[in-house]
Amino acid sequence: MQFNLNHVTFSYRLGSRKILDDVSLKIKKGEFVFLLGKNGSGKSTFLKHLNAMLIPTSGEIYVDGKDTKLEKNIYKIRKTVGMILQNPESQIVNSIVEEDVAFGLENIAEDPKIIQKRVDSALQAIGMQTYKKRMINELSGGQRQKIVIAGVLAMQPDCILLDEPTSMLDTKSRSEILRIIYDLNKKLGITVVWITHNLEEVQCGHRILLMKEGKIALDTTPSELFYNDEILSKFDLKRTELVEFVCNLKKKGLKIKDTTNKEAVIDFIFNQLRKN
Repeated sequence: MQFNLNHVTFSYRLGSRKILDDVSLKIKKGEFVFLLGKNGSGKSTFLKHLNAMLIPTSGEIYVDGKDTKLEKNIYKIRKTVGMILQNPESQIVNSIVEEDVAFGLENIAEDPKIIQKRVDSALQAIGMQTYKKRMINELSGGQRQKIVIAGVLAMQPDCILLDEPTSMLDTKSRSEILRIIYDLNKKLGITVVWITHNLEEVQCGHRILLMKEGKIALDTTPSELFYNDEILSKFDLKRTELVEFVCNLKKKGLKIKDTTNKEAVIDFIFNQLRKN
């Protein structure tokens, strides 16, 4: 799924402050994009424009060539662009796992046999197939967020939008959710746009967009961000522990490439040990 934004501006009321201010960019099919920025910078508003929850005050957004301003396109866009919010409780509507995962498909009157296949497939993808008969109130916060993801997956979206989906979770659950979404992007080519304040998370993305006062202030890659002291200083950001470790290896004279990939760093270390 591809997004094209052309000079998008948005205000909640005529003449009020611009929440989005002349935003133009393209998100390509299969990209994993992280969206950074302080509270109030316009991140959530930007995300809601990508599945036509909000419509630009001026400018245009095309989702796979479909103009979000046209009423006839809104259902098609929302069917293929899934949204996962910060608090799973705001998206859970049924008390039993498989019923909640099936909710979206039942809403569009999908065939019951297809619903069951998609529910089973979605639960399998997130490693929760043994929980399908469980009561949701028995699950942890991380497990509930996985059920929300399964409900979105069951709709077979081309894109998943995530608004700080791990901010209420513990470290273990956060890592599991990140791995699930990363695998979906890598294996199925699902386009991902993810809002976060956690710099450790953005290391696995293809691209980082940093918003400031409704504008895209920075459009870069994880490596270009974390290995550039000038950019880090300008936007008051810090290196991750992994990048600090790589920088320390370089200071010791080791020839390791700039990377934010943990597996690449581990491979480099093992190769060095073999040489010695």
